[in-house]
Amino acid sequence: MALSRRVVAAGEGFAVCDVRCQAPGPAWSPPEVAQGLVLVFVRAGSFCRRVNGRERFMDAVSAYFDIPGGEQQIAHPGSGGDACTAIELSGDLAGTLADDDPARISEPRLTPAGAALAVQLLTRQASRADRFEVTETVIRLVSAAITGPGRLPSPPRARTQTAWLSLADGTKQILSSDPGASLHQLARRQSVSPHHLSRVFHASTGTTVSAYRNQLRVREALERLAEGERSLTGLASALGFADHAHMTRTVRREAGAVPSALRRLLTACELRGARTEGRTRGNRGEVQGGSGADGRAETGSRAEHLGRG
Repeated sequence: MALSRRVVAAGEGFAVCDVRCQAPGPAWSPPEVAQGLVLVFVRAGSFCRRVNGRERFMDAVSAYFDIPGGEQQIAHPGSGGDACTAIELSGDLAGTLADDDPARISEPRLTPAGAALAVQLLTRQASRADRFEVTETVIRLVSAAITGPGRLPSPPRARTQTAWLSLADGTKQILSSDPGASLHQLARRQSVSPHHLSRVFHASTGTTVSAYRNQLRVREALERLAEGERSLTGLASALGFADHAHMTRTVRREAGAVPSALRRLLTACELRGARTEGRTRGNRGEVQGGSGADGRAETGSRAEHLGRG
């Protein structure tokens, strides 16, 4: 069995891999013992999976966990092999997302269309995406696989609602002063798990932490561009973007134009405003000057008349 594995993204406690398998036939592969916890999303193809003697069929609507110590074998009843996205998890992150209860890590489950799209985007665009967005996407995918994708229930008490709003506001406050803070850092500074922070923030604000962070950064970028910021690369670094290209994509998505075009637009508006104000002042000066000249002419005429008199 020919197997290829390519790491497309890595973060604190995880690595995202594009895994492809070309199978020679329907025979079972030699047993392999899993060394770590891995969430596998099947993107294409199909195969049979035998774990500790128990067989399951996997296709492009399937996701499953490799559990440390589990003995696995794979067989491909058809031709063509398979393509999967594997999210390798550290023990710490997996424990946090499972609330330190390994029993919560579920049996293989079907993946909804939204998750399938998120997995495709994660696999193909993660190398160019914002690391914060990648981290939040990974956490949401893994959490949904552990607990199910259900929405966060309504708070049962006013005290809980207050706590949620406080957590959301605290996150906004941290991001306002440190837009480069990671999801893990935001969670640690507020003594909660990244999963809890992500879900509560979305329930409280109607948007994800990463989307809110992007909105915040784009607004700061617009302000700096309006002030004539010359270095777009320096601006991208100051606002915590991966690079100039990443900032350009984000600003275009949020504001409808690339930063260089927005800078021209905003500085042109300011320049036109300054010119208009200058012309207005000039016109006022002409009016005042004309009145003064007329006044001086009138005074001179009167003096002349009086002299004659």
